[in-house]
Amino acid sequence: MTYIDAKITREQKKALKAIRAARTKGNLCLFIGAGFSRPFGYPGWHELLRRVASDPKVGFVDTECIEKENPLEIAQVLHYEHSRKKNWQAAKSHLKKRGPAQKSDVQRELDRRFADLCLSKVKSDENRCDKAEIDKLKRLPDLGAKRIFTMNWDCVLETEVYGPGKIQVLRKGDNCSIATVCSLPTLFKLHGDMGAPEGLVFTHTQYFDFLRDAGSLKDVLQETFRKYKKYKVVFLGYSLQDMDVHSIHCDFLYQYGLANRSDVQAYFISSHGHRLGGWRRRFLRTRSIVPVEWAGTLGDFVAALADGNCSPPCRGRKRIATGFSPWDG
Repeated sequence: MTYIDAKITREQKKALKAIRAARTKGNLCLFIGAGFSRPFGYPGWHELLRRVASDPKVGFVDTECIEKENPLEIAQVLHYEHSRKKNWQAAKSHLKKRGPAQKSDVQRELDRRFADLCLSKVKSDENRCDKAEIDKLKRLPDLGAKRIFTMNWDCVLETEVYGPGKIQVLRKGDNCSIATVCSLPTLFKLHGDMGAPEGLVFTHTQYFDFLRDAGSLKDVLQETFRKYKKYKVVFLGYSLQDMDVHSIHCDFLYQYGLANRSDVQAYFISSHGHRLGGWRRRFLRTRSIVPVEWAGTLGDFVAALADGNCSPPCRGRKRIATGFSPWDG
């Protein structure tokens, strides 16, 4: 158990007021992390890594490190294990049937096969679905956000939350530009998904390749962050250790000279009363990120904001429960 003191509560009051105002004006910009999909039965980072590691095509035996290390680095090791021996020869033989194959061609084929393997493990488990939480999360469209960014590979947002024809979906490789962003809410699948395995971001190398070149999504990202003063950016379903929170938000802040301006802020929703340490709070302030320690679930926050009655999660000194994996949102 831990406490949230009165000073932190005042900070959260101000943050929640700003988020409510942005929702009313239609100026919310949402970043949706893996924690959003967990109630729909989808695996978190660690579970997905375990599923991939246990596949016979990978055969990674040191599973104890999966819970302790950076998941991007673990994914990089799994990719390496998958690319060795039989898989390399199988990919090479497959390409030779079409003609001469260079080493780079074989590596691209291995990347494709590893992407297919990873996406095959992104499956929902009906026994782990939380219907009550799902009903609350499905109120996300009521927040009126016109731009939603996600690194999730599943299709929860477009199929179950918004529904077919009610949201535009753009991925890396799509012919997307500012002109293609229509009046419908637009979902940007930054790390690819089941329908675009060629744009999958799973390993350490792929992640930094993405940061260097987001493909045709880059123009849309840049245009969004040029209007950063207008938007109130809210991170939902992320962990604070998630590199996306820092790299995407912070890099654009500095690129467009918006850093250290009090009118340019993002809000990180920490659900289930997860308590942030003082040093973490101070670090976030240097990045213009305001943490909101929400005592309820993520669905509770979405529903409360949709109803327009989002209030501070606690007042004065109040006990709240803690205890999260540092990597899962």
